Amino acid sequence: MEIIVIVLLIIYAAVKDVLFYKEREKLQLKLMSKDVKEYISSTEPPPKDTKQQEDPFIPIEEATIDQILKAEDRV
Repeated sequence: MEIIVIVLLIIYAAVKDVLFYKEREKLQLKLMSKDVKEYISSTEPPPKDTKQQEDPFIPIEEATIDQILKAEDRV
């Protein structure tokens, strides 16, 4: 029984240290940043892929009657 308690305490200490390390990193970034924009740029991950998304809309002249009838009206 004592071994289980000791193992759980070691796991708790390890998890606590990891979480505190992450919080210290965040605090250090906040303190070292000159302004909010610099802090946000350092905390946000860079965009993965900057491909332009294809336009889902087609011109009305190219649409068939079925496509027009199935279209959703959005205001």
